[in-house]
Amino acid sequence: MEYFELRNKLFFPVRRKLINDYQMGTLDFERCEQLVNDLILKIGQYMDTGVPQDESMAIVFAEFQDTIQELRPLTKGYEITCDTNEQFHIPHALYVCVFRDLVGTEFADESYATKLAERDGVKLIFGMPQVPDGLYLDTEQNREIIQKYLAHKTPTTGRSDSIDEAAGRRCTIKSKEELLIEEANALDSLFMSMKIEDISIEIRDNQLVAFDSDGNKWVENEIFDFALNECLTFGADGHLIDGYCINEELLDQILHYAAQRDVKIERIPL
Repeated sequence: MEYFELRNKLFFPVRRKLINDYQMGTLDFERCEQLVNDLILKIGQYMDTGVPQDESMAIVFAEFQDTIQELRPLTKGYEITCDTNEQFHIPHALYVCVFRDLVGTEFADESYATKLAERDGVKLIFGMPQVPDGLYLDTEQNREIIQKYLAHKTPTTGRSDSIDEAAGRRCTIKSKEELLIEEANALDSLFMSMKIEDISIEIRDNQLVAFDSDGNKWVENEIFDFALNECLTFGADGHLIDGYCINEELLDQILHYAAQRDVKIERIPL
């Protein structure tokens, strides 16, 4: 099959599969355009040997799995990386930063990476002493790397201060009660903005509890799951596609709390 005929046949199915099945975002930058082209050419090779299109696509996408997963955060506007320069970051610890090859991210503040990553369901570290909020991935291995570094650095070097300043982020330590109050206020504002006025949120036994006038009850993560997955609808790109007109700053705040609680956001394919 001629290249242009093949491209016309596969271009949109390949892009749709990347967006729907792999939850990729913006594909319009050089590395993703090259990925789409490579996928099309490889699928065409299988089809030329008599393998059906759907089967060819399944085989090729499996072969490119690692490349797709590596590029996926970039399509959302952030990247996950690490370095060995302790002047700016904790060596070998994975952190998020803005990917600047997308329209709208060229001049973004680095803290924007926190928002983009959390919208994508990435859990980041908050409230760890001497560690900038919303910068490092919250995984067991990453925490180990960070704790070992903090334990062995020389206290008189002031290294953690330079890291904070370079990252341009604050280190905050909040009590459980303070966090619950913040979450309760944010959830209450979200429901009010959606004109859902019969839900009341309380803190009982160090837990968030919500009630409505019909006697329904939600506890802790159930409240976030109800608010984000039943009251609102998110597309494969992580943005609202249906629901109410929600203040973006408020929504980002709720998504941050949800990410910290490992609440999964359901996404509807395009």
